[in-house]
Amino acid sequence: DHNVAKQDVDPRGLPVWGADKEVAGTVVDLWVDRMEMMFRYAEVQLKGSDRRVLLPMTFARINRRGVHTSSILSAQFANVPKTKSDAQITLLEEEKITAYYGAGTLYAMPERQEPLF
Repeated sequence: DHNVAKQDVDPRGLPVWGADKEVAGTVVDLWVDRMEMMFRYAEVQLKGSDRRVLLPMTFARINRRGVHTSSILSAQFANVPKTKSDAQITLLEEEKITAYYGAGTLYAMPERQEPLF
């Protein structure tokens, strides 16, 4: 069994906020990398849907008010690539999911596609 350290915020039950500061859903579970003994993904139940998607912990910032990501907008969570299994993830699925959030860092909004100056 794995648990969140007592001094850390347990994100389960907290809202997930997109880059547009809108709620995309709620964290329902955490996925553990058993080899490295660390949390890799937050499983997010999308708002108004029965669909669940994974949010890589490297793209998440957790505090007592919720889980925040600046990579994608709240509506874009609906297009996060799916996993074939509800209990495990393949290397290809990991690549697709991480690439989706990474691409959002550059392309989620039109103003991100333009030069800074």
